[in-house]
Amino acid sequence: MRLDFHKDHRLLFGMVLVGFVGLALVIAVGPALWVNRHNAPLPGSAPLTADEAQGLGVYVSEGCPYCHTQQVRPLPQDRAFGRPSVPADYARLAWLDVWREPPAILGSERTGPDLSDVGNRQPSSTWQYMHLYESRAVVPWSVMPAFPWLFRVEEHPEPGAIVVPVPAPYAPAGRTVVATVPVAGERSRRDGRGRRRACAGRPLRTPRSPHRRRHVRWRNARLGAATLG
Repeated sequence: MRLDFHKDHRLLFGMVLVGFVGLALVIAVGPALWVNRHNAPLPGSAPLTADEAQGLGVYVSEGCPYCHTQQVRPLPQDRAFGRPSVPADYARLAWLDVWREPPAILGSERTGPDLSDVGNRQPSSTWQYMHLYESRAVVPWSVMPAFPWLFRVEEHPEPGAIVVPVPAPYAPAGRTVVATVPVAGERSRRDGRGRRRACAGRPLRTPRSPHRRRHVRWRNARLGAATLG
């Protein structure tokens, strides 16, 4: 049998397919499986608590990885974000089930800062609540959208409720902003650096794809206005 790739297109595409699958197994699938099996969590770290796992779900569902990263590169410009990331930082992110991989939190764009070490850089839970409710209340030039649905607005908060001291220009008139879920302690630690794993509130209703589309349109409009200005 003569192998003639110029006349036998099935042979040509078959060889291409076999080569692609072989290379993928050697340079992608194999190394990834090896890293997963030999990637022990950092010493002293603990599995995600129920609140932290819920916060991770909010972080992903609200589209936060579109504008924030959680991977510190070994580069001078990343020194402000803490030590460089290592595979063990993500060892606690297990597969959700046999079909769904761990949530992708690495990110690929820094419209906002890296959040790997935000628990140490900004340990105040009050600041985090205010920033989530309305980012411009604490950072006037922020282009981050507000997340008011992660909070309740009440006229008379119950005793023990976590009241968010939102400044007057952004606070609802005559009402009080209340966090929907208490956060245990000022920091959420995944390792010794206080790596943030949970958002500050629990959503009453979490819009997914529609909010992401609005987020992108809103951000592009803000960036476009800033460029024209």
